[in-house]
Amino acid sequence: MADALRAWLDATAPWAAEFWERSIAEAVKEDPDAVVALGDDDRKAVKDDAARLIANARPHIQRRLVDDRPGDWPHLKPQIDPRDDAFRPHGSSGPFDASKAKSSGIHKSVPEAVAGRLNGVLGDVATVFARHGFILTGFERGDLYGHKGQWHPYRQHKPEWSDEMVETMASYATLHGRYVAALAEGERISAERKHFEATDLWDKA
Repeated sequence: MADALRAWLDATAPWAAEFWERSIAEAVKEDPDAVVALGDDDRKAVKDDAARLIANARPHIQRRLVDDRPGDWPHLKPQIDPRDDAFRPHGSSGPFDASKAKSSGIHKSVPEAVAGRLNGVLGDVATVFARHGFILTGFERGDLYGHKGQWHPYRQHKPEWSDEMVETMASYATLHGRYVAALAEGERISAERKHFEATDLWDKA
């Protein structure tokens, strides 16, 4: 599971960096007054800060989504109860299930909780700009997934996951399913053993 999560982070970093670059370019084009209003020092400072964020996309996302939130990942928590409320399935789908679109009219299916937390990380570029008085277009404050009060992209500005992100998260979901099944099987065997021991002790009494 650790390898699958690493693969997902590897796929997510360039995707996020490209989104940040595109968002900045769009904001500069759509809001030239905000660019002009920045002083020379702030203009250079925010550009440098944004460049650092983009250059360090992989460790930044690792820290924000994994290092700072190990309880979100069953192999890091760790999950020892197959019915752990932190990893409840969403309807008929598992908490990490992801799949590609099967037709042009159907969007990719991605895990809601992971996508929500990732949106908060995507909003970090807006936080960088807001510190210098530049409000990036396409972003708003607030997030239900642990980023409350911070920036995240509007629904229409939010990018679709890449195929590689979907594939690597689907691998994580498959391993998680096997992990939960193994936990459940361990519980079943333990219960059967206790039942056998109790019956044996009763018969010998």
